Amino acid sequence: IIAHEYFHNWTGNRITCRDWFQLCLKEGLTVFRDQEFTSDLRSRAVKRIEDVQDLRARQFPEDAGPLAHAVRPAAYQEINNFYTATIYEKGAELCRMMLTLIGRDAFKKAMDIYFARHDGEAATVENFVQCMADASGRDMAGFFGWYEQAGTPRVSAKGIYDAAKKTYALTLKQETPPSPGQPVKRPLPIPLGLGLVGPDGLDMPLDLEGVGTLNAPLIEFTEAEKTYRFRNVAKRPVLSLNRGFSAPIRLDTGATLKDELFLMGRDADSFNRWEAGQSAGRRLIIAAVKAMKSGKPLPDAQPYGAAMQGALDDQTLDQAFKALMLAVPGENDIATALAKDVDPSRIAAARKAVRGQAAREISAACEAIWQATAEQGPYRPDPESTGRRDLRYAALGMIAAADPARGAALAMAEFATPASMTAENTALGLLARLARPEREEALNRFYERHRDDHLLVNTWFALSAVLPSEDAAIDVRALTRHAAFTLANPNRVRSLIGTFMMGNPVGFNAPSGEGYRLAADVILELDALNPQIAARLATGFGSWRGLERARRTKAKAELARIVKTAGLSRNTFEITSKSLGAT
Repeated sequence: IIAHEYFHNWTGNRITCRDWFQLCLKEGLTVFRDQEFTSDLRSRAVKRIEDVQDLRARQFPEDAGPLAHAVRPAAYQEINNFYTATIYEKGAELCRMMLTLIGRDAFKKAMDIYFARHDGEAATVENFVQCMADASGRDMAGFFGWYEQAGTPRVSAKGIYDAAKKTYALTLKQETPPSPGQPVKRPLPIPLGLGLVGPDGLDMPLDLEGVGTLNAPLIEFTEAEKTYRFRNVAKRPVLSLNRGFSAPIRLDTGATLKDELFLMGRDADSFNRWEAGQSAGRRLIIAAVKAMKSGKPLPDAQPYGAAMQGALDDQTLDQAFKALMLAVPGENDIATALAKDVDPSRIAAARKAVRGQAAREISAACEAIWQATAEQGPYRPDPESTGRRDLRYAALGMIAAADPARGAALAMAEFATPASMTAENTALGLLARLARPEREEALNRFYERHRDDHLLVNTWFALSAVLPSEDAAIDVRALTRHAAFTLANPNRVRSLIGTFMMGNPVGFNAPSGEGYRLAADVILELDALNPQIAARLATGFGSWRGLERARRTKAKAELARIVKTAGLSRNTFEITSKSLGAT
C-alpha cells in the first residue's frame, strides 16, 4: 500500500490523467508497479498467484455481470462508481501483457520514455501505449481492443498428437461474451505462455511449423481461431498453456483429471503448477455438486490429496508456495465456474466433502508441519518467516477439514497464547468458520482483548460475519445494533456488511432471502449518509442472475425495492439499476 501511493508520485501526480476516462492509466499502471515491487521483495511465484486470485474473485465476476465495463470506459454516470476492480486489477493486467509482448528490456525503455516525455503533463492511454510502440518497434494498435472491450475472453484449446508424424496440433478458439452496450466483440491479441510437458516432467523443445524453434515459450493468438502445429514432438505431451497467467482469460484446455494431477506435480511453471491443482479441485467440487443434486456417489478426491502430498514432499518448493498448493478453490470460485442455477449451500457442502477427503489423505503430514513450524523467538516479518507461518496455518486449515474437533482444539490453543497478531487472527479466522462451541468463546475473548483498538474491532466484526450458516443474517443484523457498530464509519460497514455479502455466500444467499433483505435495508439507510459506500455495497448483488430461481427471485425483489426508493442517490441508483437491467 505504501509503495502504491509512493509510486503515484510519477504515475498519477507528475504525470496525471487528461480526464476521468484515463483513470486506468493512473490506477492500473500503479497497481502493476506495486505488484512488481512486492514480487521483488517476496516470492514472485506466490505474489503472482495471489494477484490472480484477487482478479478472479473480484474482477472476473464484474466482467461477467451487469456492471461490466471497459478498462477505459466510453461513458459514466457517477465517477465514484468507477473505482473498480476492472480499472485497477484488469488495468494492471494490460500493463503486464504489454511487458510480456515486448519483453522486459523494451518495457523498461518504454517506461523511461513515458516519464521523460510526459513529466508535468496530463496524459492519455494512447500516449502510454505509443511509448511501448516506440521502445519496441512494434505496431501496438491492435492492443487497444483490451482497453475498449468489456468482458473476459474465453479461450478453448484442443491438442491432437500424431504419434506417427511426431506432431502436436494445437487449435485455439476465442470469444468474448456480450456485455452491456457491447453485443458484438472482436478477437483480441492474446499472449499465451506455452509449454509441452513430456512424460518425464520436462519441457519439450517448441518447433513451430512455419516459424522454427521459438526463442521464447510464447505464442500470440490474435484470430478467432487458429491451429499451431509443433514438429519433432517425441511423445504425447501434456499441454501447459497461459503460463504465468500471461493473459487475463478464462481457459479451457480440455485436460483430463489425470493430466491436471500430473501438472500439479511436475509443471516447471509455478503458476500453472498451482493452476493445475485449482482446476483439479474445481472439477471435483463441481462433480460433487452434481452428484449431490442427483443423489449419486461423490467423486473420489483421494488422488487430489495424494497430489497435495507430493507438493509437500517436494524439497524444491518454498513454504509459502506449498501453502498455496493446499488451498482448495473457494465457494465463489465454484459459483463463477458454474455461472447458472447456483445453489451456494450445495456448493459449500460439496467443497467441504472434497476438501475433507483430500485433507484426510495428508493429515499426518499436516500434523508434522504444525509441530515443526511453531514460532521460535520474536516475531519476524522476513520472507522465510512469513512463508513458514503461511504453511503452518494452511496445514492447520487442512487438519480442521479432516477433523474439525482436532482443528478447533489446536486453533483454540494457538489463540489462547498467540505468539503474534498473525497467530491470533489466523486462529480466530479458522474458528469463525467452524460450527464449533469454541467459536463464540474465542470471538468474545478477542473483542474483550481488543475493544479499544478500532482496527481490531473491525477484524472482529468481519470474522463475526463469515460463519457459513443459512441463519447468519440474523446474527449479522443483531451486530448492526452492537454498541461498537455505526453506519458513520465506512470501514466498520465494510467489515461487517461488506464481508457478509462478499465473504459469506451461504449466509448472504440464504434460501429465506433474509441475507438480501438485510443488505438492502443497510444500503438504503446508508445511502442517505454515504452514497459512495452504499453503491459499493450494492455491487455485492452483481451475480444474482446466476443463482437458482428461488434465490434469484428474492434477490431481484430486493434490488427492485432499492431502485424504487424515493430520493435514492445517483451513485446507488446507477449500480442497482444496471444490476436489474433497468434504464
